[in-house]
Amino acid sequence: MSLKQVTTVAAPANSRIFVAQIGGPVAAVVPATPTILTGGAKQNFIADRNGRFFYFIDSSGNILSWDANNPATLPSTFVSQATIGATPLFMDISLDNTTIYFTASDYRVYQLVISTKVVSVLAGSGTNAHTNGTGTGASFAAPTGIAVEPNNGLYLYVWNVTTGSVDKIVIATGVVTTVRDSIQAAQVNQIFMGKDGNIFFITFADIIKLNPISAVKFTWTPVSGHYVNGISVDDDEPGPSCLYLASSTDNTMIKRTKISTSNWEQVATLSSAYIATSQSGFSASMCYRHPALYIVDYLGNLVKIAN
Repeated sequence: MSLKQVTTVAAPANSRIFVAQIGGPVAAVVPATPTILTGGAKQNFIADRNGRFFYFIDSSGNILSWDANNPATLPSTFVSQATIGATPLFMDISLDNTTIYFTASDYRVYQLVISTKVVSVLAGSGTNAHTNGTGTGASFAAPTGIAVEPNNGLYLYVWNVTTGSVDKIVIATGVVTTVRDSIQAAQVNQIFMGKDGNIFFITFADIIKLNPISAVKFTWTPVSGHYVNGISVDDDEPGPSCLYLASSTDNTMIKRTKISTSNWEQVATLSSAYIATSQSGFSASMCYRHPALYIVDYLGNLVKIAN
């Protein structure tokens, strides 16, 4: 399958969302030069569970917000890096849309209450080490990936780059325990947890699936010789879960697979003119919110692919 029916939502300069539909004849999404974001490459973004409010980390380390119901309004600073005291890295959002959780450059995990914009440390001493504990009594080793458990939102899972370990945080208490040590070190920056209870995260070439209960991992390479540069899991989609993939070598294709089968199919085509061709490039992040997949491309355009 591929794209049909490409449209754009009208907005002033530097604010645009592109909409495409899965299925039908091939048609590439070709973003115009105005982008929804400014200020260079974006590290990460997340959409709320309703697909209305979007939160972005900009190149200065601020968290921006944007309301899809008001596309003519530019993204604005929701919480500044100066207020946080560190640079946010990766974000996820609670099931009830009340709280954003993120890892930061000071080796801590933060929680941000959306209604009040109050930021507090959930866990982490600020020391670049890997130690279990409660709240600030625990330490993380370069935490650069975070996921909320999607079935009831009681737990966070955090990726430690330096040690290649996955930690579980009880949100209510801040208790941190290690799920598995040394599963994969370095170059993993996006993790997602599906409603099947497995954690998915990427290396340069592979996707790793980890069962946090049994600590058993499974690794597969979706496209031999290609860099895997973005994934997302449809953890709120009715029916069997699917995994979405962006490959920077085969840089115009978005693919998906049912997690139960691992059979990949192409579902979208993006214009190569707006996608980086290096292993560091494709997009800042991918985010699935039923019934659509959202992507921020290389220039900061927000692309919506409806399912």
